[in-house]
Amino acid sequence: MLAKLNTRIIEKNIAELKTQLEYAETMYNKQKQLWDKKIGSERQYLDIKNQYLSLKNKLAVLQAQYNMSIIHSPINGYVEEIIKKKGELATPGMQMMHIVGLDKLYVTAMISESHLPVVHLGEKVEITFPTFPDLVIHQPITRIGNVVKKQNRTFKVQVVVDNKEGKLKPNLLANIKFNNYNSDNHIVIPSLVIREDMKGSYLYVAQKQDNNVVAKKKYVKVGRSYRNNSEILSGINIGDKVITDGYSNVSDGTILKIVG
Repeated sequence: MLAKLNTRIIEKNIAELKTQLEYAETMYNKQKQLWDKKIGSERQYLDIKNQYLSLKNKLAVLQAQYNMSIIHSPINGYVEEIIKKKGELATPGMQMMHIVGLDKLYVTAMISESHLPVVHLGEKVEITFPTFPDLVIHQPITRIGNVVKKQNRTFKVQVVVDNKEGKLKPNLLANIKFNNYNSDNHIVIPSLVIREDMKGSYLYVAQKQDNNVVAKKKYVKVGRSYRNNSEILSGINIGDKVITDGYSNVSDGTILKIVG
């Protein structure tokens, strides 16, 4: 129980009705016994029965009002703040207390609509927290929003996180990683070394030519990019030496000097 409203008037009415109901019940039972023996008038029996049932219904209504005056917590948690103090007027729609449940928390993210085809219900995501760098949680997506917001073209994704130790707090900043693409057979290189001209994307590799090592221009087909790395779909092979240091200072055929 969190709070109890002032119920002195209701309690007095309940006590008064209980006394009246006890008397009405006694009279009803006696009149029923007489009526079962065909003694007395039917009208007299029905009047006493109606009075008894009416008092019984009134008592049930008052009891329901009394039960509504006792405020119970809908969740297990902690009373974070008591807004209304004892003796203050409580009105409908006005917050009385702030209760926080920490056993399970929702991690909510707004995702760009471009990722909608690759985000699926039940798919596991990786959740990290800047406040707790060593804490990594893997949980499935529990809810995907059905509306894309017009303002920023995003949709809502929610993940339920177990927080039995109470370490995490509401409104804590979290990062969510979605695995929207897998590839086991492609080459990944730093995105900075990829350049473009009229023919397309290219990079430089180191190749042996005669007795020298020269820079060779290679046109490549670039796939996806993530965190400053890009996937190369074609144009170079495993074992090719991609020039990553000084790549902007070479051109096709430049003689290289391998250091180290």
